[in-house]
Amino acid sequence: MSLIQTLLAFFVVLGTLVVVHELGHFLVARWCGVKVLRFSVGMGKVIWSRRFGADQTEWALSMLPLGGYVQMLDARDQDLAKLSPADLAREFTRQPVGKRIAIVAAGPIANFLLAILIYTGLFYSGMPEPVANFSAPAVLGQIAADGPARRAGLQEGDLIFEIDAQPVRDAQDFIERIRAAPGKTLALHGQRGAQAFDVEVTPDAVDSDGQSIGRIQVGLNLAPPMVIKAQPPLVALQRGVQRTWDISGMSLKMLGKMLVGEASIKNLTGPITIADYAGQTARAGVISFLSFMALISISLGVMNLLPIPVLDGGLLLYYALEVLTGRPIPERFGDMAQRAGIAVLIILMMVAVFNDLSRLFG
Repeated sequence: MSLIQTLLAFFVVLGTLVVVHELGHFLVARWCGVKVLRFSVGMGKVIWSRRFGADQTEWALSMLPLGGYVQMLDARDQDLAKLSPADLAREFTRQPVGKRIAIVAAGPIANFLLAILIYTGLFYSGMPEPVANFSAPAVLGQIAADGPARRAGLQEGDLIFEIDAQPVRDAQDFIERIRAAPGKTLALHGQRGAQAFDVEVTPDAVDSDGQSIGRIQVGLNLAPPMVIKAQPPLVALQRGVQRTWDISGMSLKMLGKMLVGEASIKNLTGPITIADYAGQTARAGVISFLSFMALISISLGVMNLLPIPVLDGGLLLYYALEVLTGRPIPERFGDMAQRAGIAVLIILMMVAVFNDLSRLFG
């Protein structure tokens, strides 16, 4: 059942993001007057299709469930000899460079807009947030059998209010004061159930990077208490835009660090890891699942804007050069760059799948 849920969650995420991305290309192409021949969810051999609309655009499902494409009337792929003048005017390469840029950029932009929409809806309906200015006693977690905490008689679930008659603000404050007292006996005041208690505990002195610190071998929950907080519509929109911007920036920084060797390529993930996280977040609830979908949508948008031939970013680079030079790039150069881009994508996919398998079996 868990495997089925994981696969369903994965295909819901992937299918939604592919459809949104390709709809961006499709809608802007139609708005720019370019004729669209096929809208495919999936790659490879078409297994189902129907034609709709005045242009009889073919809406298709293809065999390989990774990705999708919008096939436009394009002189580089089709024989235009038998086309009418009206259709020739709607051919992609005959469009001004500004329209071509808009059509290509529309896919990644659609992914960013989807992320903004999801985050805005989540902030508007209510997202978990830490309680502001929260102060509570430290709550003791698991206690080691032979540590100072156990010898002092402390138990899991004890609330600690004071150390040496000074109030304990929270779990982090408790940890810092224990660390600062290696070998020093401390007087703790707390509560167990309905009963208050006082105990003395002497933290062990342990070495940490050449410095002696205190430890009593007890676990604590450092996470602050959370509350579901809904935002007004405009605030939710602003926070949705900010969250999308922040994650996009972090994704670019991580890619840059991997490129220069400051971050490991083990951070590169592929479809197996995405499927695993899709299943985990689906089981965790709607907020987690939608947040994950928004994150992957941003990642898809960022990746497609990379200046790699065959990706949207590579085409945008070509068109930027065309704007600067006043002429399209040579066809031979474009073909060579496309082959190189395919090779780069294959290598990246192999590394991502290898990392996925390493995590799965490692």
